[in-house]
Amino acid sequence: MNHFRFVSRLGPLLAVLTLGLIFGSPASADTGTATLAQSIGMRTASPQVGTVRALTKSEIRAKGLDKYVDMSKVTVTRPTILGQGRSAAAVAPTRRAASAGSARAAGCWSHWFGYGRWSDPQLWGRTDVTWCGNGAWITYSNSYCWGYDNWPTYNYEGCTNYPNYGAGWNVYNVESHWSLCYAYNPIWGSCLARDRPWEFYQYYGNGGVAFINGRT
Repeated sequence: MNHFRFVSRLGPLLAVLTLGLIFGSPASADTGTATLAQSIGMRTASPQVGTVRALTKSEIRAKGLDKYVDMSKVTVTRPTILGQGRSAAAVAPTRRAASAGSARAAGCWSHWFGYGRWSDPQLWGRTDVTWCGNGAWITYSNSYCWGYDNWPTYNYEGCTNYPNYGAGWNVYNVESHWSLCYAYNPIWGSCLARDRPWEFYQYYGNGGVAFINGRT
C-alpha cells in the first residue's frame, strides 16, 4: 500500500489534518466469505479487494444478456483466478475469425474490484465488470468505475476506466484509475494529500480472471 504523506499547514489546516490522522488513510477491507458456490473473493494486495462470480440463468435474463447467450447451453461455471495474490502474465489479444464457429456464449460472469477504506469513515473507488464467453472467445463485455466518500476530510475525486478488446476477442482488458483525497479541506475546497491507485485485469471466455498489474 502506498502510505499517505500528510502535508503540514499552519492555522486552520491543522484541524483538518488532525481529523485525517484520527480516522486514518484507506485501510484494508475484509473480502468476506463467498456464500454462493459460483463466487470467489479476490485479494491482491491490501487494501485491494473484489469478488468474481458466475451469473445464474435468471441473472442473465434479468440483465438482458440472454441475447448474447445460447440459453440452452448456459452453465453456471465457477470462475477461475490466475495468479491469485500476485501479478499474472497477460495473454496476447487475438481477434475471433469469422470461421471460428458459433459466437454465442455458454456462460456469463461479473467481477467487482476496488481500492480504499470500506468501513466508516469510507473512501474508496470501485469498478464493475460483466462479461460473457463461449469458452475460447468473449461474446459480451462491459465495465464502469465509480466511488464514494462519507467524511468531511475525505473526497472521492473521480476515476477513469480503460476497457480494451472484449466481444469478438479472446480477452477483455480493463484498467481503472481512481483519485482519492484523504486530506481534504472542506472550507477551502482543496486537497492536501491524495492517492492515485490503479488496477489492470484481464478476462477470458471460460470465466478466467487475471490480475495483471497495478499501483497501490
